[in-house]
Amino acid sequence: EADTARAVAEALKNRAAVTAVALDDVQARRSVAEARLRSGAGATVQASYGFNATAPEASLAYQNLLEARRFTLSVQVPLWQWGAHHEGVRAAEADRERVTNLSDATLAQVGHDARFAALALAQARRTALLVAKADSVAAKRFEVAYNRYVIGRITIDNLYIAQAEKDQALVEYVRGLRGYWTALYRLRGVTLFDFAAGRPIRG
Repeated sequence: EADTARAVAEALKNRAAVTAVALDDVQARRSVAEARLRSGAGATVQASYGFNATAPEASLAYQNLLEARRFTLSVQVPLWQWGAHHEGVRAAEADRERVTNLSDATLAQVGHDARFAALALAQARRTALLVAKADSVAAKRFEVAYNRYVIGRITIDNLYIAQAEKDQALVEYVRGLRGYWTALYRLRGVTLFDFAAGRPIRG
């Protein structure tokens, strides 16, 4: 039997959507940090060192090598940004807020689905028990009606009514079982947890 709190906890622990939400949140925070750092002053340093030479023949190319050195320093200083830096930061923060709202909605939906799947399973279990009892009662009622028909206490019409009630109870029993198994596998799919075995379901 799965209670709603455990179902929600397992869904939040096992679902890929929860991991994706955490990743989106990290990426949104990183985008804000990059936007804050992107438009300030910066410098680039490049250095290279090696040897080179030219010769009319390939065998002479590696004789009398010349030393080659290069050092480059470039500096970037924005003189006027016209608010571009501020707007870039605001856009990144707005995107982070959008991701946060979407993340909250996703987590709430995962919890909602798990909770109602657990409630649906409990209801389906109660229904299956009720229709199983109704099926047993209808089978006994038919047996009594058949015995009474054999000794001439009731007519064939009453026997047909008992037969129809027994058949209908059997149909409802099968529907109840199908509803139970559907609810059970819905809960397993929503939580990715096997409550009977007590372990997560791994693909």
